[in-house]
Amino acid sequence: LVELFHPITISNNSQNNSKAPLPMPNMKQQHTLKPLLKVGDEVTAAWWPPATPDITEVAPSGWYRGVIASFKTVYPNKSSSSNSYYGPVRAYSVNFDDGDFGSDIPEHFVFLHEEYEIMTMHDDDGEENDDEDIVWKGVRTMTDRHTDDPWAKHVGWYVATIDGEEHTFSLLSDALRAYDSFVVSTKGSKTKKEDLNLPGDWVKLFRDKAKSEKHKLEMQELEERHDKEVERLKERHEEEIESAIRTAVVKEERKRREAEHRVKVDCKEQAKKEIQKLKHQFELENLKRLEEEAKAEKQKLKPRYEVGEEVYAAWWPDDKKHDEEPLWYLARVKSSYDQRKGVGEYGAVRHYRVRYTDDGCEQDHIPEHFVFPKEDYLLSTSNDVHHEWKGVKNVVDKKSDDFWASLIGYYVAIIDGKEQSFSRLSEALQAYDASIVKRKGDKTKHSDLNIP
Repeated sequence: LVELFHPITISNNSQNNSKAPLPMPNMKQQHTLKPLLKVGDEVTAAWWPPATPDITEVAPSGWYRGVIASFKTVYPNKSSSSNSYYGPVRAYSVNFDDGDFGSDIPEHFVFLHEEYEIMTMHDDDGEENDDEDIVWKGVRTMTDRHTDDPWAKHVGWYVATIDGEEHTFSLLSDALRAYDSFVVSTKGSKTKKEDLNLPGDWVKLFRDKAKSEKHKLEMQELEERHDKEVERLKERHEEEIESAIRTAVVKEERKRREAEHRVKVDCKEQAKKEIQKLKHQFELENLKRLEEEAKAEKQKLKPRYEVGEEVYAAWWPDDKKHDEEPLWYLARVKSSYDQRKGVGEYGAVRHYRVRYTDDGCEQDHIPEHFVFPKEDYLLSTSNDVHHEWKGVKNVVDKKSDDFWASLIGYYVAIIDGKEQSFSRLSEALQAYDASIVKRKGDKTKHSDLNIP
C-alpha cells in the first residue's frame, strides 16, 4: 500500500532482482486483469475527511471496512469511443461499517476485504511489515509505470510461476492459492508451512502425519481440490476471454450502426439543404417584386439575441427534436448563425447555440422559434394561455413559411389611437402602459396597466 503514494517501477517480489523486462499481458488478457467489484462486495477502502479538496493529491487518513454501494465508469465515457488497455477505469461509492459514506473513491483505493487482509498481513513474529513489501513465494506483483490507468500503475496484477510456467491473476489471493496448490501437489506429505504463502488454508495437511490412512485420504482430497481449483481457474479464464470477445463484437457492431446512422442523417440533411436552397432561389425572385419598405419593416419585427443575453430555450432529451415535446430552461446565448441570410419577408432564419444555466450543458442548432427572451417567457407563462393583454395583441402570419412568423409572431400595441409594432411582448406592454400613464397621469389605476 505504500506504493500508492510513491512513484514506482514494475514490481518484482520474487527472489530474482534482475533488471530484465518483465512479461506484460497479451491482448486476450488485458481486459481480464482488473478486478471489477460489484455492488454489495465487502471491501476495505481509503477514507479522507469530507473537506479534502482533491483526494488524488492527499494520502488517505485511514483504511476502513465497508460495502460497495455503487460505482461509475470514469473512462471510457460518452465522449470517448476507445477503451483503456486494462479495461474501464471506475470510481466506487462505499458504505463504511461505522456509518460513514465515501463517494467516488478511485478504484486503486478500494480492495476486497480478503485481499486487503492478505496484503497487510503480519510477519510470523507478530510485527507489521511496514518497511518493505512482503516477499511472496512464487508470486510477484506486476505494475505498468507507463500507463495512465492508476490501477495498473499503482496496484497491478500478479504472476505466479507454476511448474515453470507463468500464470497471470487479477487477485493476489488467487495467485497465492494457485501457487500453494501446486506446491502441495508436488511435495505431498513433505510440504512444510514455510513452503506455502497461506499455510492457514492447509490445516489438514499439517495434522498428525502418523495416521497414514487418514493422510492418504487427505492427500487425495487435496489433489482433487487442486484439480478443481485448476479447472475452476481455467474455466474462469476462458469465460473472461469469451466475455471480452463478445464485448468487442458488440462495440464494433454499435460503431457500424452509428456510422450508418450518421451517413443517413448527413445525406438527409444535405438533401434538405439542397431543397431549401432551390426553394430559396425561387422565393428570392418573387420577393424582388414586393415593396421594399414593407419588407424592411417586417424584417425589423423579428427579435435577435446577442451573445450572453439571457433567454429561455427548448431542450430535448437524447436529442429527440422530432419525437418529443421540448422542455424549457433558462440559458445564455453562446453563438448564432443564419440559415437563410438576407432573404424572407421577415428576415433570415436564425439558429442559436446556448449554455443552460442550471447544469452548464450546451445545445446547438436550436431554431429561433424555440428561443424566447427571458422577460417575454416569464410574462407568457405567468398568465393563463387565453389571457388577453390590454391594448396589445399578438399577430402571426399563418401563410408564411417562416416558423417564427407563423407560430410566434410579433406584437401590435394601440398607442394614442395608432397601431405600433414590436418584436417583443415586454416592449409592447411597456409602451402601452407608458402611453396610459402619460395620458391619465395621477388618475391611472392598477387595472389600467398590463405590468403595474
